[in-house]
Amino acid sequence: MNKLLPLLAILPMLLLQACNGSMQTRNISPYFDGVLKSNGEPIYGATIMLSIKTDDPLCYQSIQETQTNEQGQFSLTPAKEQKSYIPFLNFELDTWTICAKYKKQRYSLYSNNRYDGGNIAESQQLNCDITANPMNKLCTLSF
Repeated sequence: MNKLLPLLAILPMLLLQACNGSMQTRNISPYFDGVLKSNGEPIYGATIMLSIKTDDPLCYQSIQETQTNEQGQFSLTPAKEQKSYIPFLNFELDTWTICAKYKKQRYSLYSNNRYDGGNIAESQQLNCDITANPMNKLCTLSF
């Protein structure tokens, strides 16, 4: 019992420190590079949007937008958040959706989440065609 007394005295302090939570910045989504095409031809000037809302399949609540260049290329930086981290209590199912707006039409290009999307620290390459068939698979993903 005497050997356990120092451990029991330290245990409450360790628990308080663990529950205190430190502020951390973390990526919610990966970095994306992509190409947007229509019938195999690059689309210039389309708006590419990133949403991190679960119920936003057409990115009406997007947190980032960019435009495609002459080759249809685009890049999106990772969505980040700063929050208090508490071990074992910070389970979040981060989700993201990439959309395009072209000629007043919105397209849901790609959706995924942290646990199905692989390592979000890596850059992901999207090759998208808005005329792809079936309509629910407009992009192919490579790392």
